[in-house]
Amino acid sequence: MLPRLRAAGSGQRMRIAPVGAIALVVILLLAAYETTPQPQVADNIPVGRSWPRSIVINPGSDLIYVDAVSGFYPPAGYSFEEINGSSGQVVNGVPFPGIPGEMAIDEANDVVYALGSNSSSNSIFVYSGEAGDFVRNMTVSAPAYNIAFDAALNRLFVSTQHGLIAINSGSGATISSVRLGSFSEGMAVDQNSQVVYVANYLSASISAVSATNLTVIKTIQLPNSSYPSDLALDTSTGVLYSTTDQNYVVAINTRTDAVERTIQIAPAISNGTFSIAFDQKNNILYVATKPGSLISEVDPSSGTVVSTFKLSYGAYEMSVDQANGNLYVTNYHQITSITPGSREDFVSYALLGAAVVVIVVVPAAAFATKRKSSRMSNG
Repeated sequence: MLPRLRAAGSGQRMRIAPVGAIALVVILLLAAYETTPQPQVADNIPVGRSWPRSIVINPGSDLIYVDAVSGFYPPAGYSFEEINGSSGQVVNGVPFPGIPGEMAIDEANDVVYALGSNSSSNSIFVYSGEAGDFVRNMTVSAPAYNIAFDAALNRLFVSTQHGLIAINSGSGATISSVRLGSFSEGMAVDQNSQVVYVANYLSASISAVSATNLTVIKTIQLPNSSYPSDLALDTSTGVLYSTTDQNYVVAINTRTDAVERTIQIAPAISNGTFSIAFDQKNNILYVATKPGSLISEVDPSSGTVVSTFKLSYGAYEMSVDQANGNLYVTNYHQITSITPGSREDFVSYALLGAAVVVIVVVPAAAFATKRKSSRMSNG
């Protein structure tokens, strides 16, 4: 006759369960770290004493263009720099002819259009990659916030305080303008549908505007707490992503021009999303939050944050080299190059949350259950 196995008491189970749960979380964290490709800082490209502001990339020529201020007030000078993407070396630098602003690029002709201003006017300064210098400038009729280039129409679009201006990129002549929401800022051009999307910061909306005749197709209203400033378009799915200056981004279906979903980026509501970029090659959405220097990698299919990594300095603007998927971020005195799919020592928000639940909540619940059982037995 086999001896009976003695059942463990409830107290013994309570002591073992939390330990086993903690061990399980540790194993899961290690497994996630070993199997999940993570982005990694590949290089920090110094730009002298300058504070890089806007950045555009020409994937065909492997060149990165940056405009910058000196980092001191009053400024000691403004600069425009051309960087080799492979070597990370500055290959050309010229003075910027005004106070530098946002930029757009004509990749086919290697021409950069940079917003700038001086004491008397607002301008678009045209830099030729072939000439290695600024070759001309165009006057803008209103203070400009952002700029985008439409290769199909050979047009520039400039966002202003309350609208959008279309400009012939060859002659510099204004074609037309349209009034939009309050403080029109970030833009994205859908080359397939010839629609320009404009973020209206103080109106909590995004305007869909026809690129051909500059008429408003639709105004997409975002949640009231949203302050959209930067846009990124996934050209393969037609989903437009917008920052909100809150701890989430908004995904918009451009086929229906309706909000598809919101994606929480940071756990704290004080962390506002302000810069965004989409990697078409690797299907990755990058979002920068403030305050601090955090950049989150988002899986657009599931709408979940895959990882979050910290830069040495706060990010200003991001751009993806669509040829190789490298992310470039302008920040204090340098440009940070980030390579997708490498491994870096960090844990995502989701895994941290799971660890907290199991390590803190499970033992607490076990202790409460044990106390309750003890009281019942004593009663």
